[in-house]
Amino acid sequence: DENLPEKDLYLLPSLTGAQSFSRRFWLKLLERVKAGATLYVSLDDCILSAFKEVFGLEIQTRERRSDALTIRMTALAGAPVFNTTAAFRLNLAPLNAEILGTEPDGNPAFTCTEYGKGRVYLLTASLEMNLCNVPGVFHADKAQPFWDIYRYIAAPALKQRVLMKDSGQVGITEHPLNAQQRIAVLINYSPAVVKVPIKLAAGWRIGEILRGAKPDGTLLLPPNDAAVWMLAK
Repeated sequence: DENLPEKDLYLLPSLTGAQSFSRRFWLKLLERVKAGATLYVSLDDCILSAFKEVFGLEIQTRERRSDALTIRMTALAGAPVFNTTAAFRLNLAPLNAEILGTEPDGNPAFTCTEYGKGRVYLLTASLEMNLCNVPGVFHADKAQPFWDIYRYIAAPALKQRVLMKDSGQVGITEHPLNAQQRIAVLINYSPAVVKVPIKLAAGWRIGEILRGAKPDGTLLLPPNDAAVWMLAK
């Protein structure tokens, strides 16, 4: 609890049980959000204290689900419909929350509310836990683009990136060495070759190639492989 790092974005996926973490941790995290951080929470069967104040929603009823959960993500490009599961249904009345996705009957399922200088996103499904238990969910032909949810909530943080791509199969981490240099690690998480256009922030270029082939505006990666590049101004 004492070592909660100061970050712009915090993720609490698939919270389960009555003691997912201590109250002290929760209150400290909320202070970080009040100061300007963004928080994402997805729920399994956890109920958090100060729910109404934090999420801008009031729980009307809570009941076990007997069927799948369908969410139309109205805030995402193209308003995709995602199919997943959830142990419980929260019947929610919005107070000051922005509704970003709903169940077929209009019940809020993906929301955002301002909290101090920051924002809190809520997803009423244990999405991450479900994904861990479904074979091929990330790379099958009809895989749902769940990663668009993360791209949406992380948009402000992604603006600080030097290297950009538009693929859920490729992960990129950037490791600053100084103000003019970064090391980028690009990983193909899929069992197939990926070919993905890449973009660099203004004023930056790809320097030394530490692993992989030199790109020509397009990243080409073998299955389950990686590339490592130096980025420089």
